Amino acid sequence: MKRVLFLLIFYIFFSFYAYGKCIESIGEGEATVLNEDIAGAKAEAFARAKWNAVEKALGIYTSVKTVISNFKLLDEVIKNEVGGFIKDVKILESKLLGDTVYVKVKGCVYPKEAEKAISTISQDTKFSVLFIINGSDINPISSRIIDILIENGYKVYDLTTNPDISHYDIERAIKNRRFSEIKALLSKYLSGALIFGTVNVIPIAKQGQDIGYGISSPFDVIKVQGIYYFLIPEEGKVRILSSKVLQTIGRGLTKEHAMNNALSIISDEIAEKIVEDIDKYRALKKKIITVIVKNAENTQDNFRVKEIMQRIPWVEKVDDVSIGKFRVTYLEKSIYFANALERNPQVKLIEFSPTKIVIEVVR
Repeated sequence: MKRVLFLLIFYIFFSFYAYGKCIESIGEGEATVLNEDIAGAKAEAFARAKWNAVEKALGIYTSVKTVISNFKLLDEVIKNEVGGFIKDVKILESKLLGDTVYVKVKGCVYPKEAEKAISTISQDTKFSVLFIINGSDINPISSRIIDILIENGYKVYDLTTNPDISHYDIERAIKNRRFSEIKALLSKYLSGALIFGTVNVIPIAKQGQDIGYGISSPFDVIKVQGIYYFLIPEEGKVRILSSKVLQTIGRGLTKEHAMNNALSIISDEIAEKIVEDIDKYRALKKKIITVIVKNAENTQDNFRVKEIMQRIPWVEKVDDVSIGKFRVTYLEKSIYFANALERNPQVKLIEFSPTKIVIEVVR
């Protein structure tokens, strides 16, 4: 009994220690010197190098550089919200190569804090899609879903042809509620949601086959049964926003024709359900951000700023509250809205928080 208790205590201690232990990693970053601001370029290269070290330590597939360009803003947000996900950072090398600053760092990446950092910059408007059809070489369902997502303005990563992804493992993880594996997948591809499904193709009858009472089937008949899940990260966990089970029958003069008919029908049915799920998803992801314009003086300034904000992707609505104050309904994380504002040459970003952004108009 004492031995069992000792082993249990040791296991708990070891698990806690292993999870809290840092992963030593080396990262590299570069930044272009603009307006002779070498110090600014070095700070940006340093931020890029730190994130590169995190990418290497955690195996993130999609670099954050592809989803947000303002590394200074990203660095500040992660420091403030997470309290630092990479610590004991040392600069191993720093040099100026023409108009480019190169920085190489070494630091300790803490997995728990890094997971929070990843959730901070994971795009809500990027979906991963994985739909498997058992018994058929064609897959119209993935294409149909991807087309719908793109039409609705979402970025899509098609996992179907990714050799590193096992749909059997994902299916088992969902059925057994092992959502940590799904969370890791979403983090790896910086996705706001995963649409995962499987379809089974079941032959029912062949043309000419006796189907009873001396009657021969005039067609090949195929039944397809499908199930899909719409999964989203939520408060550090994974939630099944929606799951549906569908089936249909296809008929044709050949097996291939019957199968194509069945898959076409179920593709349309799944697509219809996905559109409903997208509406639910958007309702969940809406954020209200207060925008303060420090140097706004009149309604003309308000019109100018409002027009700028309305052109930013995923801004659903901009309401005037007063001169120099707006309430913005946004469908992405606040950091992306702030980043879009900061990139606009007509605006200067002064202050950022997830619910409040302070800017100035460049005159």
